Amino acid sequence: RRAQQELDSALLRSLQPLLDELLLVADYLDMALAAPQTSSEAKALAAGVTLTRQKLTQALESVDVRAIESAGAFDPARHEAGESRASAEHPPGTILATGRSGYTWQGRILRPARVVIAIAPPPAEG
Repeated sequence: RRAQQELDSALLRSLQPLLDELLLVADYLDMALAAPQTSSEAKALAAGVTLTRQKLTQALESVDVRAIESAGAFDPARHEAGESRASAEHPPGTILATGRSGYTWQGRILRPARVVIAIAPPPAEG
């Protein structure tokens, strides 16, 4: 069992630079898809970017790279709090938005998801 763990760790160390670069490409595709698509040319381009992003996701999943779920409660083992916002509608520690997707490989964190978390609003002065 220990030998298998050491082999998995060595494999991850050798794959890490490639996976980091592929995740960066995924980030850029996500940013392109988040941009406003006001013209017909922009919509056509977005359709191509969507297909490219889907293919990249399939390729990553084929080697057991999975996106980290970024909804619900903040988990410091899987999420990185990039920002916090006061919210009366959500309990403190609830994830409000994802700034950068996080990923795992074979259950190990490749990079945590960068998220925006809710904090309690300041007390009302009165």
